Amino acid sequence: MQDDRAVSIDIARFKGAKNNYNVIRDGLRAGLKVNKVTEKLTIKSLRPGPGDRIDVVFADKDEANKAKQHTRWLTSSLTGARIKGEQWYPVKFDSVVKQCVLDQDVNDGKTLNKDFAKDFKADNSCETADCTVMKATWLSKVDSKKKVGSIVVWLKNRVDAECTIDHFLAGLAMPVGDTVKLFVYWPPTEHNLKLLDDEPPGPERLSRIIDQLQGGRCVVVCRNNPLYLSSGCIHAVVTLRGGFMYAGNFMTANNGAAFIRALRFSPAFVDRYDDAGLRGLFANLLDQIYTTLGRLSCWHSLIAELIKSWSIIQRIGRKTEKKRLAERLLRLSKESQWQQVCAEFSDTDMAMLDDIVRAQLNRGVRSIQKSITSRPRRHTDRASSPVRT
Repeated sequence: MQDDRAVSIDIARFKGAKNNYNVIRDGLRAGLKVNKVTEKLTIKSLRPGPGDRIDVVFADKDEANKAKQHTRWLTSSLTGARIKGEQWYPVKFDSVVKQCVLDQDVNDGKTLNKDFAKDFKADNSCETADCTVMKATWLSKVDSKKKVGSIVVWLKNRVDAECTIDHFLAGLAMPVGDTVKLFVYWPPTEHNLKLLDDEPPGPERLSRIIDQLQGGRCVVVCRNNPLYLSSGCIHAVVTLRGGFMYAGNFMTANNGAAFIRALRFSPAFVDRYDDAGLRGLFANLLDQIYTTLGRLSCWHSLIAELIKSWSIIQRIGRKTEKKRLAERLLRLSKESQWQQVCAEFSDTDMAMLDDIVRAQLNRGVRSIQKSITSRPRRHTDRASSPVRT
């Protein structure tokens, strides 16, 4: 937890003995006497921080705030030292729909709209959490073809940053330097995702369902122990030692089925999107499906989930996009490995897949191969080869 009695100072430019804390402490105490405003302040202790940072601990919060306002006690005693600014807490969001956050008048592909901070605070704050945005930056490269991208938001309060939950894409968390994080996460089961889906969004959502979530795990993450989270994992983060952490969301072939399954178990989440948001969501979905179809070993799990989840895909996708997906499945049925994959499905499942493709193209996968639902024969008795004498 952050100590509100502490004032962080940076002594990187200080030319004196940086490792002699007794000399530094005595110098700071002498510096307090220089100004009448600070002469009654009391330094209780010094606490070493990462790099050239030192936390100067005062008697209480009020004394610490006064020391931050009147900095002559520091500059007069440790030439070159400075007080570190107010700490903000960054949160990175992926798959953000550009149309919802970027300024359409400027239209440069990176400028956020003027009401972003106000809207973010209004949508996420509650009685117990103030989600004030101190700074926000669009991260993704300017690309007019892409409808979604990434954004980083610096929040005023750390607790707000730690309550963020995201899902669908896979993720990698890799702290930098001395940073240490505690991750608490739950698998993307139907039970857990439905609990999350039934709760309205906000900082307190996780606290309301945490006792009902199943299969939770805790792991300490540092630079030598990064964490990979599969698509759909519900998670929260606690900062044990502050600093930077690389956190990225991405697509892999193995996550295709999990992505679609998360959509099927989260209908309320999907309902919260407007038309622009649904277009971005479906664009991500298509990218994930095409990525998965690039690996033969993932075909079976993806097609099985497509059959189960087609109703929600039908609802969120536009006609042209669904037609493009059906065309991809139709081309897939021409592949030599198709019969091998189809042999693991029931006739009913294959008939449903055929109906899905036919509804979009007026042409089913059976028109490519006559008996696509039939199983390949297993030859147990082979004809005897002629024996030469």
